[in-house]
Parts: sequence; structure tokens; C-alpha cells
Amino acid sequence: MTLLSARNGPTSLQVALRSEEHRVVRVRVVAPRLGNAALKVQTYRAGTVEVNSHPTDARLAEVVRSEVGPYQDPLFALAKEIPLEGSRTETIWISVFTPEGTRPGIYPGAVEIEAGRQKLKLPFTWKSSLQPCRKNKGLGNELALVRTGADGEALSATEVQSGSLLENIREHRADDGGV
Repeated sequence: MTLLSARNGPTSLQVALRSEEHRVVRVRVVAPRLGNAALKVQTYRAGTVEVNSHPTDARLAEVVRSEVGPYQDPLFALAKEIPLEGSRTETIWISVFTPEGTRPGIYPGAVEIEAGRQKLKLPFTWKSSLQPCRKNKGLGNELALVRTGADGEALSATEVQSGSLLENIREHRADDGGV
């Protein structure tokens, strides 16, 4: 998985963890680095807010979705161990900030997930461009879905890429081969 970032801006990815039964996992992010330069990484667990009803006078445009139930919203500091309830998804939010002075290049990193004797390493590369990020311009997300089986089989992962990230990066391309 390759993540693209303009200098002086953040880019994030989400890792969704799911198990068929209750288990405890550990998640560790190996910060992307090029030589001695490591990028700053922040990790969070995405929490939920239970929405039981919407105000009757709320315009539809003000409502995120019409259904009631859990809405993913707050970000909490990531604990060393994450309890997974059976058949429920927990989401990890990982943000990497690319400082303005970052050298353009490819920075390898990884998300390491451990559940008992099972281990999974999701390598990714961080590709930094020559152009700085414009203010008030969000860069999209990448999503990786990780599942663990009740039978103790190895973890597996699939990834989905967001088109909005690529569109934003194209706007920031440098004429001399930035990204």
C-alpha cells in the first residue's frame, strides 16, 4: 500500500480490526523513515457515539445519516492492548505528518498486529512530494481491513484506496517529477 503526502500536511490511514470471537490484540506502528529521518506518527482508536434519535426539526442536510445507532466519531489514545469483541469491528486511525522540510522520497513503514501467537505485518510506503500542502485542503484516507478467524488461522488483510487522496495529490504535483 502506498500513501501519498504533500509536504507540511497530514495523511491518515485506517485499519479495521475484526474477530469472530473475543480476543486481545496489540498494534504497533513502525514510523516511515528514510535514512535517519523518521516521520511523526500519531495513533488512535476510533470510538463511537450512540445516536438514539434526531431532532424532529433538523433539516436532512444537517443529519449525517438518517439511521440511529452507533456513529464512529471520537478518537481516543491507542492503548497497548485492544480488546476485540466477537463479530464487532474496532478501527485504528493512524496519522503521519510530513513536515515542510521533508526530503521528497519513499519512506517505508509498517503496521504490526499481534494476537496471541498470530502476527501480521502490513507494510506501507509513504511517498512525499516536492510541493507543500495547501491550507484547508484535506488529504483522503486509505483503509485496510484485518480479520482474525476463530479457528486460529493467520490474519489476512485487504486494502481499499481512496480516489480523493489521489486527486488532491495530483493538484500538488511538481513539474519536475514530484509525486
